[in-house]
Amino acid sequence: MVVSAALGTPLALLGCVVIPLLPCLLLLRQRGHLDSPDVKRRLAFLYCSYRSVLADACLGLLCVLSLAA
Repeated sequence: MVVSAALGTPLALLGCVVIPLLPCLLLLRQRGHLDSPDVKRRLAFLYCSYRSVLADACLGLLCVLSLAA
């Protein structure tokens, strides 16, 4: 039981917190240059599984949040 808690807790944190946080941190790091074609090309992998409407909505939301910060 102790072994499963020792393995399960870090893996749960990794899967539920760290991995979804990485794209957010990557976008926040580049938030001033999201309109640049070079940045769009490099970060396209974040949106390749989504429909373009959702990707546009996410980019719009990121732009609004970056202007508010």
